Amino acid sequence: MDKTTLLSCDQLLNIFSASPIATAIYTTDNLIIEAATDAMIRFWGKDRSIIGLPLIQAVPELKGQPYIELLKTVLRTGVTNTGKGVPAILESDGVLKTTYYDYEYKAVKNDKGESYCILHHATDVTERILGVKAIENEKQLIVNLESEQALNEELTAANEKISAAYEELYTINEELNNSQQALYKLNAVLEDRVTERTKSLISSENNLRYLINDAPVAIGVLNGPDLSIESANKYLLNIWGKSNEIIGKPLHTAIHELYGQSFLASLAEILANGKSFAGEEVKGVLDNDGKKEEFYTNLIFKSLIDEAGETEKFIVIAKDVTEKVKSRILLEESKHRLSEMIMTTPVAMALFNGKDLIIEKANHAMLTDTWHRQQEEVVGKKLIEAFPELEGQQFPQLLMDVFDSGVRIAMPEVPVKIVLSDESVKEIYVNFSYDPLKNKAGQVESILATVIDITDTVTARQLLERSEVKLQASLEEIAATNEELQASSEELAATNEELQASSEELAATNEELQASMEELAATNEEIAASHEEVLSTNEELMSTQDQLEQMVFKIRESENRFKFLLNSIPQQVWTASDAGELNYLNERVCTDFGYENEEIIGHGWQKFIHPDDLPQALVNWAAALKNGNEYLVEFRLLFSDETYRWHLARALPLIENDKVTLWIGTNTDIHLQKTNEQLKDEFISIASHELKTPLTSIKAFNQLIVRTKDQSRLNGFVLKCSDNITRLEKLIADLLDVTKLNAGKIEYNMAPFSFKKLLTDTIESAQHIFPSHQIILETCCDFEFTGDQFRLEQVINNFLTNAVKYSPQGKFVLVNSHFDQEHVSVSIKDFGIGIAPSHINKLFDRYFRVDSTAMRFEGLGLGLFISSEILKRHNGEVGIESEPGKGSTFHFRLPLIPKKSELENILSRSEN
Repeated sequence: MDKTTLLSCDQLLNIFSASPIATAIYTTDNLIIEAATDAMIRFWGKDRSIIGLPLIQAVPELKGQPYIELLKTVLRTGVTNTGKGVPAILESDGVLKTTYYDYEYKAVKNDKGESYCILHHATDVTERILGVKAIENEKQLIVNLESEQALNEELTAANEKISAAYEELYTINEELNNSQQALYKLNAVLEDRVTERTKSLISSENNLRYLINDAPVAIGVLNGPDLSIESANKYLLNIWGKSNEIIGKPLHTAIHELYGQSFLASLAEILANGKSFAGEEVKGVLDNDGKKEEFYTNLIFKSLIDEAGETEKFIVIAKDVTEKVKSRILLEESKHRLSEMIMTTPVAMALFNGKDLIIEKANHAMLTDTWHRQQEEVVGKKLIEAFPELEGQQFPQLLMDVFDSGVRIAMPEVPVKIVLSDESVKEIYVNFSYDPLKNKAGQVESILATVIDITDTVTARQLLERSEVKLQASLEEIAATNEELQASSEELAATNEELQASSEELAATNEELQASMEELAATNEEIAASHEEVLSTNEELMSTQDQLEQMVFKIRESENRFKFLLNSIPQQVWTASDAGELNYLNERVCTDFGYENEEIIGHGWQKFIHPDDLPQALVNWAAALKNGNEYLVEFRLLFSDETYRWHLARALPLIENDKVTLWIGTNTDIHLQKTNEQLKDEFISIASHELKTPLTSIKAFNQLIVRTKDQSRLNGFVLKCSDNITRLEKLIADLLDVTKLNAGKIEYNMAPFSFKKLLTDTIESAQHIFPSHQIILETCCDFEFTGDQFRLEQVINNFLTNAVKYSPQGKFVLVNSHFDQEHVSVSIKDFGIGIAPSHINKLFDRYFRVDSTAMRFEGLGLGLFISSEILKRHNGEVGIESEPGKGSTFHFRLPLIPKKSELENILSRSEN
């Protein structure tokens, strides 16, 4: 049989409408016409504009006829009502005509046994009824003719008597002769009429057989207790897969595979009690070219009762609904698979139904990772009822806005407060989107909420911001210290001046004392007194000198400490005069630039600032000198190794007496921060593109699935959706692995396993995914290895994926494995584009992607980084050999038998 494809609702309605069987569906007590086939509409003599109207309004000529009340009774009681050859007065071409129908009114019930609609089947049997009446009339005519024939024979006998008495009754004889001639003529006319009627009856019977044989439903007659096949039309023979050769054979002999199947028991019951049997979507099994295939039919068994009241024959009427049933089963399975994919995806998703925001469905990620609830706590409840803490928050109103506008809402980094099961309140940050799901009329019926928990990312950024604040505070403290040291330097200068003045005064005093000693040499008493005074003065001067020397020592010690402090900090520290001329640099500047202090001061910053950054730096410096404001700029400085590194330059003025006397500045190395920001921006751009691509594809294919009327393409669209969901899961899994690696939370299940089986299983899986390449395992030995089998399989799969991805023109990937007494090594070789030597050492860095290939090949640049970290946790080594244009070989090496201490160390890191 041909492969069944799924039909859309529109296609099913079109097929239903085109069905040659007159069928209609009514709902509610007003008998609203929900659907009707073209055949039924032709019976009524109407057009399709009556769909959606009450039956009595659509077909007013039914008023006064019993059918409206019969339909209402069936809807109320749920009891099926059937009729055979029942007359109905309907309008045809503007004229009311009486036609005859076989009909069935059947109530369709829900799971609770309540009737919610009526299925009405009707067959126009007017020709059959009129044919039967014609046959009855013909039979009556034949009876009349036979009576006339008997009368003719009597007249012939009378004629013979009259002939004998001819002589006596000549006159009467002539009259009788005339009458006889008239009777002969009448007899001839009657015989002609009988012949014509017989031919008409035979023709009518042939027409009836032709109609039955080509009927769009299966019709057959089974005869006697052995169920011999008396007749079967083309449709029935086609269902059975048989030819006319089976006519006359018992059913169990002609179609032996039907023996023992359940619906045959219904025939036995009919044979026993003479009742009818009707079943919908009755399952059976037939042999088709040696294969057992299931089929489904809407089936009716009707017994024919003879004059003795015994069941003589069975009429079988069936409609093959196999494709319909199998299509419905496939559609239900497809819906179930789609539901399972949503429920198992690692992205948190939930479905809200109606404006009451009833939580219809929530997947595991939403329940466990975001809501921290059990399914029975939330599903089927209103959002506010399940999460009262959302009262007053923006989310319920946003959902209502989506219902009202039908426009998608997506917001990044939104704080949410969730009450946990222990009644504690947890604040998380999420990226979320609300997507409206609309019906065919364009009305929003439900909303799909997608939530990604980014609390860890926000926390990390906030920690970085706090660190920057602390760094800023430290820089301000250094600036304050510089101000204090400047003040101390000025005090030291003043003290030096005072000391110099004291020394000059001391010299003058000594000269005066000498003169006094010469002048007063004659007077001993005066000399002695003067000597004592000199000694006293000298002691004071000596004490003053000691104090000055101690002060100078402390100042020099403080200055040395300050210089040591300036030379030990990681920033470049410098000072400039009030005119902006550079006059001091710490040792860090000399070390970074590779020049002596005097040379750098002589050249100025212009020699070392990148030419592209110099104009802005000069403009900001000139503005700071003019206004006395803070100097702040970012530029690249040329280091001694001929490389440029990004720095943040900041300088503050030292103001005394409302004048700038000195500029104190620092250059802070922000190269790593700049590089990380660039990598982060590139990664966010790539991640956004990589995550958006499969989501856009899924959305597009979902729209195609909803809109397509070509069933042959539907399975392809579903498979495309599945492929993009798998791709999305891989990207999210890589992001989660990196997060776990950063947090040290990846768990390692260290256990012994067959290394050869690991390689063969991984290669086999990859071969199914990449049929464009032949993956060949050239060498491999079977031995037991102790490690995390799942993580090592992830490493090999990443290497194989890269080998295929970066060798689009290649056809082969070669895998080899070797081991010795201490180590096992694995190599994977491709014949692709190769890698430039300058990029090899960076390939295992997080987020690294070779610039020339970033836009040609998809991916986040995380696979090799994750693989490298997994191998490191196994105490392994990884390496690359590559030649541009010829291909690359990725290889890794692991210790064959980990030491007990190493194994414990791995497990310990896993637990932490």
